[in-house]
Amino acid sequence: MKQRDLRSTELTIADLDQFKDAPGVDTYLAVGKAYYMHPRDMITETLRGNAKKLEGEIAVIKNSTSYVEKQVQSARGAFQELVKAGQRG
Repeated sequence: MKQRDLRSTELTIADLDQFKDAPGVDTYLAVGKAYYMHPRDMITETLRGNAKKLEGEIAVIKNSTSYVEKQVQSARGAFQELVKAGQRG
């Protein structure tokens, strides 16, 4: 989900950068159901900030996933040892 949001943000930034040298191009920011005209530079900077935030969140999620996978493997190993010990005794 976060990766999709990041990709969407990156594509929007790329689209806005195409109009960097084009004067008179109006840009709008969606706020709820309304659209407000804002300078392209402000929208681009906001999107770049959002992209950095999403990249950080993705990194945290990947680290958390790795940690949880290690915990699951450890618990699975402990459970298997417990079952083997129960079968022997």
